[in-house]
Amino acid sequence: MLPVLPVVIIGAGVAGLRAAQVLKAAKVPVVVLEARGYVGGRVQSIPYEKTWLELGASWLHEYSQHPFKKFFAQAGLKTFFTNYDNAHALPGIGASKDWYKLLKKAVRQAAKAQDDQPLQSFIPTIPPNLRPVITMEIEQYYGATLDKLSAHNFDEGHEHDNQDFMVLGGWGNWVNTLAVGMDVRLHTVVEKVTPLKTSLEITANGKKILARAVINTMPLGVLQQPATAACLPELPAHHHAAIHKLGMGNLEKLFFTAPFPTWPRHDVIIANHPLLPLWYDVTPLLGTPTLMALAGMSALAALPKNPTAADWLALAEPVLRQFTPQGPLPTLVQHSGWHTDPLSMGSYSYYAVGSSPADRRALQKPWLNGRYYLAGEATDINFPANVQGAWRSGARAARALLKTL
Repeated sequence: MLPVLPVVIIGAGVAGLRAAQVLKAAKVPVVVLEARGYVGGRVQSIPYEKTWLELGASWLHEYSQHPFKKFFAQAGLKTFFTNYDNAHALPGIGASKDWYKLLKKAVRQAAKAQDDQPLQSFIPTIPPNLRPVITMEIEQYYGATLDKLSAHNFDEGHEHDNQDFMVLGGWGNWVNTLAVGMDVRLHTVVEKVTPLKTSLEITANGKKILARAVINTMPLGVLQQPATAACLPELPAHHHAAIHKLGMGNLEKLFFTAPFPTWPRHDVIIANHPLLPLWYDVTPLLGTPTLMALAGMSALAALPKNPTAADWLALAEPVLRQFTPQGPLPTLVQHSGWHTDPLSMGSYSYYAVGSSPADRRALQKPWLNGRYYLAGEATDINFPANVQGAWRSGARAARALLKTL
């Protein structure tokens, strides 16, 4: 007879580790099952030179009131202000104010429409000089293109105030501290969850574990996969609908280095390129002349499904030539691939056409008589698509579960 654990958490990302923290503080034993070989999920810090490259989360948004601010200070991690007022737009870029005029008009028209439609439906022909601005302001912010975003709800959630601070010293190093003292089992793939009379049977790596309750923190993109159904037993209709109505967005990062900086030295550089307009000079963070570019859905659509470094470099070359008119191009040293990662299937969630905050609320509701919970950024209404949302969701699920144990 297998022992019955109080709680099993699926996923050792920020949501899962935060849920484990809350339960541990209440003296509830927890086992965390993680398919990856590291904790953090979409928070991934890669060692580079004498510092770190962040393939996932990079910024603390709204720094002055961010809940992680004190944690990072305690961990000895420094932060670096990203000054958007110090942005440098290369020739040919339209003004953001012109784009916002179009957007405000579209939002007013969408509000009058009875049915939700793509945001694209309410925007007239877009001038070429605004395409880089739209990619930057919409696609690389929400993780989706105009034809995917809900015109009614695309901007739901807490508004950021542009107090963005990058972390120096590795987000992943802080996440590792959350796992200290936890029973976290890496390289453990959950294959099935089966409800029994008084417990849940979790099959992972071919072995069975019994638990009174489960908190599942798989990313939305994974929940949307047919193969995940076995981990979502007796899924209620409103949960199923919400999972498939919300969208999973894509945002990848590219890091380029050069022997010495050949670009204008500004925190942010906006290039005249419809697919790769937004670049950050992260040289002050890394100590080596380095540019970080963001690539969204449109850039990915222009590449093979699993783009190689050569594919990315070919796409970025026209932009790099704007920075380096002559001589060798900067070298691509690292790029992310969340859109094809089977354990993420995207970067973060967004409001797709037909979805609304009600869908995130639906995902917060437990089922199986309060024994099965979902958590993760996609379930948070105020801070979706954000590490802060993941953190809040883990605490929310754990606290709700404590009332039933």
